[in-house]
Amino acid sequence: MLKISKPSNTLCEACQHGKQKKCRFKTKEHFASHPLELIHIDICGPMGIKGLDGELYFMLMIDDYTRMTVISS
Repeated sequence: MLKISKPSNTLCEACQHGKQKKCRFKTKEHFASHPLELIHIDICGPMGIKGLDGELYFMLMIDDYTRMTVISS
């Protein structure tokens, strides 16, 4: 008769990942105290589909104080 033994690790890898807690993001070290003091900028592209004037890139700008967002191509 075969002897069946219990595996030492009863949780599969996917179960272990599912039980992990989320890490909190670090708090911001610098807060803008007035408009245009700190601006976050991201340039994206080349895009797969061209814009109306043939643009392949766009730039996203966000003001940290007001959260005003501008997209420019």
